[in-house]
Amino acid sequence: MIDYIGFCKNKSEIQQAKNLAFENFRDTKALQNIFWNDVDNLKPDSIYIIKQKDVVLGLIRVVARIVLRGKDKLKICGLSHICIKKNYRKKGLLNILMTGCIETLKERGFDFIYLIARKKVDKMYSKYGFIGISSYEKKILNLDDENTNVNKLKIIKIGQNDINFIRQCYLKNYKKNLFFFYRSASRWKYLIKFFNLYKKNIKLIKFDNIRIGYIIFKDNHVYEYGLIESKYFKLTILLFKKLFKKNVIIDIDNDHKLNENI
Repeated sequence: MIDYIGFCKNKSEIQQAKNLAFENFRDTKALQNIFWNDVDNLKPDSIYIIKQKDVVLGLIRVVARIVLRGKDKLKICGLSHICIKKNYRKKGLLNILMTGCIETLKERGFDFIYLIARKKVDKMYSKYGFIGISSYEKKILNLDDENTNVNKLKIIKIGQNDINFIRQCYLKNYKKNLFFFYRSASRWKYLIKFFNLYKKNIKLIKFDNIRIGYIIFKDNHVYEYGLIESKYFKLTILLFKKLFKKNVIIDIDNDHKLNENI
């Protein structure tokens, strides 16, 4: 019999939920600590649980965010780390957990709910109204073998004093995207730790010792790329030649300024 379903009410429930997440997801301990020790993630109303006899049997991590769409500000919510304790699966608890959470979030006035999960379980969540989608459209840039002088371009570590500059670059390059996620300075600090643990590079770009933008990439795959002024996009091919030895794959929205400049 289910004793409780809802957001965590105390530290004991939060700790049980954390332990259950650690049991069910194979991320490294350092990565799990980033998820579960982040201030936003440890708020009682960021973990939705189902309990029986004071034992947390399942959870959903709830991430509230603000998205800007033109002049409209949307209140949206992401669901992740959805799991049920191993010995209690296939007993209908997931359905109770999902249904309860979605209804609660609707009552709280969220405009949009999205869910983060592995692609192979898309069908599991389709009955709750979720539709599986991929990331941004991908663009491939062919890099020729011509040697080019790129000495004035520097790719360096992002420091604390660069956070506000990175925020400006992100705003200028992604604000017109279909969904533009508002990112505070503290959110950027969290993301930098997150990407580093996932072994994705997040770097500051300088040209002639002037900060011009940032880039997030792994191998030859670019996940985000933002420059402070459009005039610097002419340096894109030079930059990519400096960073990559083969063709580059870029996740990019149709409204990104890069599309206007290459």
